[in-house]
Amino acid sequence: MRTMSATEAKRKFADLLDISAREPVLIQRHDREIAILIAPQLLRALCLHLQAPPETSQAPLEPLTSPARAPAAR
Repeated sequence: MRTMSATEAKRKFADLLDISAREPVLIQRHDREIAILIAPQLLRALCLHLQAPPETSQAPLEPLTSPARAPAAR
């Protein structure tokens, strides 16, 4: 998982969005974790995993750093 300061995230917001499409990004302010930006498809997968009955939720999720689809060309 990549880590970025809040100042850097603000300054490089477009880059932050591109990176978060590939892997979660932990955002810190004054060395404290304040947010994690993740791709929508990963959030959906996590939500579905948490809602699954206990006997089916044992299936592992894809690693957080697994490659996702590349962002569409602008």
